[in-house]
Amino acid sequence: VTPIYEAPSNTCLIWFGTKSGLESYDKKTQKFRRYQHDEKNKISISKGEVVAITEDKLGRFWVATREILHQMDRNKGTFRKFPHDPQNPGSLMHDYLTTLTPTSDGKLWVGTSQGLDCFDADKQIFTHYYKADTSYTPGLFSLLNEYTTAQRRIAAILHPSNNEDKTVEFSLSQPADVLVTGMGSLGSQKLDYG
Repeated sequence: VTPIYEAPSNTCLIWFGTKSGLESYDKKTQKFRRYQHDEKNKISISKGEVVAITEDKLGRFWVATREILHQMDRNKGTFRKFPHDPQNPGSLMHDYLTTLTPTSDGKLWVGTSQGLDCFDADKQIFTHYYKADTSYTPGLFSLLNEYTTAQRRIAAILHPSNNEDKTVEFSLSQPADVLVTGMGSLGSQKLDYG
C-alpha cells in the first residue's frame, strides 16, 4: 500500500493507493471503501497502481495511477481522467506518472518519467518542463511551492547537458522582483556554482 493520504478538508478519511486502485477508510464508521477500474464504467478509476494522492487548495481531489491523472468527485465516487495524448501537445506530457504536488497558487505539479507538468485545472492546460540529466526531488517541489504565487510564476526550468550554455535573456516591461538562479560547473576544473 502506497501512498497513504489524509486530506486537510476531511480528516475522518484516510486514503490508500494500492496496486489495483484506491481505498478509503472512514475513522468514524471503521469501514473501508474500494474504488477499482470497471471496464463498463467510463467514470471509474483507471486500472493499475495508484502512485500519488493529493488535494489542492480549492479542495479538488487528485489521484494518479501509473498512467493517468484523475480528478475525483468524492461525493459521487467518480473520476475525470486526464491522460497523455500523443496527438495533443497540451495534454499530460507522458504516461508514466510518479508524484503529485499542489501549489499555493492553485496549480498542480505532476511528476513523470520525462519531467514535470504544471497543470492549471481552471484552464485545463498542462505546461511541460522536460528534464535532461537530472531528477526532480521533493526539495525542488518545496522550493517551487514556496516561491510561486498567482503573482509570482515560473518562467522556465532548464536542464542543460554537460558543456552546454543555456543562458536565457529576458527583459522587464516594468519594475518587478525577479529570482534568477543557476547552477552547474565552471571551467575545466568543474567547480560548481549556483
